[in-house]
Amino acid sequence: MSAAYLRRHRVTVPVQLRSYTPDETAAATGLTLVELRRMRERGEGPAYVTIGKRTVRYIRVDVNEWLSSAQSIGADRAGARAAIQLDGSTP
Repeated sequence: MSAAYLRRHRVTVPVQLRSYTPDETAAATGLTLVELRRMRERGEGPAYVTIGKRTVRYIRVDVNEWLSSAQSIGADRAGARAAIQLDGSTP
């Protein structure tokens, strides 16, 4: 079903199933389209679904969860670096 069909018939998609295009995902995550594609190829990054052979969509809930986990991992690494620097030892 197209987006126009859904609007015309007032069909609402549950929040859990709403999706991002790769462009929207790139904007939301701060990644480039090339980085997203490479992450898909390596099995990394936010979860995605393919529709047909070419269409890729990212489920919004999964993108938000991935962003949260990536930020917490980054914060953990930043905290570890700061602790190492405070000790005076080199990484």
